[in-house]
Amino acid sequence: MLFPAPLHSALEALGFGSEDSVMRTAAPLALRGNSVAVAAPPSPSYGVPVLAAALTHGSEQEQPAPLVAVVPEIALSAWTRAAALAARISEKRAAVGATTARARHHLASGRADALVVTPAVASDLLRLSAFPSRVSALMLAWPELELSDEVFVPLFADLAKETPRIIVTADPAGRSSLLDRYAWRAPVVGPLGESTTAAPVAHLRTAAVSWDARIGALADLADLFNLDELTVWTVDRSAHTEITERLAGHGTHVKLIAGDPPSPDFVIFFDPPPPELLGQVDGARAVVLAPPGTEPYLSRWIERPQPIVLPGGLDQAEEAVAADRRAIRAKLESGIDRGAYLALAPLFERWSGPALAAGLYSLWTEARREAASAPSPRVESPSREPAGFKVWVNAGRRDGIAPADLVGLLVRELGVPRESVGRIDVRETFALIEFPTEAIAASAIQRLAGRTLKQRRIAARLDRPRERPAPPRSP
Repeated sequence: MLFPAPLHSALEALGFGSEDSVMRTAAPLALRGNSVAVAAPPSPSYGVPVLAAALTHGSEQEQPAPLVAVVPEIALSAWTRAAALAARISEKRAAVGATTARARHHLASGRADALVVTPAVASDLLRLSAFPSRVSALMLAWPELELSDEVFVPLFADLAKETPRIIVTADPAGRSSLLDRYAWRAPVVGPLGESTTAAPVAHLRTAAVSWDARIGALADLADLFNLDELTVWTVDRSAHTEITERLAGHGTHVKLIAGDPPSPDFVIFFDPPPPELLGQVDGARAVVLAPPGTEPYLSRWIERPQPIVLPGGLDQAEEAVAADRRAIRAKLESGIDRGAYLALAPLFERWSGPALAAGLYSLWTEARREAASAPSPRVESPSREPAGFKVWVNAGRRDGIAPADLVGLLVRELGVPRESVGRIDVRETFALIEFPTEAIAASAIQRLAGRTLKQRRIAARLDRPRERPAPPRSP
């Protein structure tokens, strides 16, 4: 089967040339409906050509069926964007099933040609007999991030033998048993599937950042290193426009490279690069962004990584500590119960005042973390206002924010329990998030402070209703 010219042109426009191993071998195999293992560094961009080719093959079947992509939860948003990009250039539709209910809705509607789910959601669909009986292809992304391959056994149990299996991995050697067991005779192709003479890099700086905050991290690094010129290396060109717009106001000349070896200038790797490229850069003039899930790969190819704390992370920590100091100062100024002195008096005989204060501060912070993680039952309020405490956030519809974006930020990235997040009301310029207790709301405010969501630096505070004037007294 010839590679369709429109699809080939669209992928070339993104930076995937014919000499690229994924384009040369993996994508044509997927286009013919064959199983394939893509061995590439951990970035969803490497999987875009294969996803697009598999979607094109699925549409040519007599009875079209959805492609199901099972991806790690920590990279769900990044793989969703990759699937959406692949679907757009192959003129198909992609959807994400972040929850079991949402995944069932997409499958029942039949409007999604590609469905992106996590292993947990896929397991729930199987348990509820809601997993589709036919799929055009089953893709597993980064199975090495799971504790065991056994989590994937139910997925393949009832899968038809002729169903193409696409496995995207950054550790082909470590996943050889999975490939032999479930993707038999599938060729292993890609930057990590070919013979390489690259050696681990002695030292290189890395910056831990979420997948959604990578573009903002480029601006933070440009300011941190006071750069006038900067080279940004990416797998493809899908994010080039956003990167250019974001760095336009920082006075930094940006050179964007998609796939080719970088220049000797200061380079930031937006995506984890192949080992050969890591060995070609000066460790003192390069930084690799390290989103969740990339750590095992980078640790194999960088002997002594040198972590960089981004300004956003420092600001967030400083703001949280400053909020604690303000709360303690307010308590001291308002007066302390004499019973507290009586309870602590014997302890002063053994420990100094600073040590005792540090111990009490540790107890306080631990109690707040436990309160934030403990599920709280909802209590119905007889009034019209819903029970709970509302947190005001300075991002709304005008910033492209939807309730699902806030839920994803709170639950997946900040670790707020899903059952603690109540109703979310997104307005034009702000949003209100409801929490069951004031302690959980305060913890969420501290975690949200300084975070970035869709290029918007988040500020949050407790939303207290305005006091209503008392009704006039009757004469």
